[in-house]
Amino acid sequence: MANDYVSFPRNRQIAKLVKEMGWIEKYGTGIKRVCNYFEDYGLPKPVFKTIQRGFYVKVVARPVTTQETTQETTQETTQETGQRILQILKNTPKISRKNLAIKLGTITEDGVKYHLNKLVKEKQIIRIGSTKGGYWQIKDEKND
Repeated sequence: MANDYVSFPRNRQIAKLVKEMGWIEKYGTGIKRVCNYFEDYGLPKPVFKTIQRGFYVKVVARPVTTQETTQETTQETTQETGQRILQILKNTPKISRKNLAIKLGTITEDGVKYHLNKLVKEKQIIRIGSTKGGYWQIKDEKND
């Protein structure tokens, strides 16, 4: 925003009401505070323009993503998917990977294979019988 901006209320009645309600501290500080908030969050500053009978604001936001938050989100999603798979296997232990992927609706057949292998490695499930004729058994205290 250019430093030559002059603040003035567009609607004096609304400005007065908002000030009386305590929603603003003083007139003319909002745009500067908004710009500071964007800067604090590492976002590009908004573009403010006075246009014919109005006011234009262009906001460009980008997600703040770090490797740490990405890993946390991936772990949470993986755990949720694993729990959903366990629930489906509990009700339909003979379900195929293809049908499991369809039922989940969020991952591919290869994704299902990954999660099943992970659950096997974690000793949460075991495969009983052949690939085509077998079924999944969920491990619990009774099965150990």
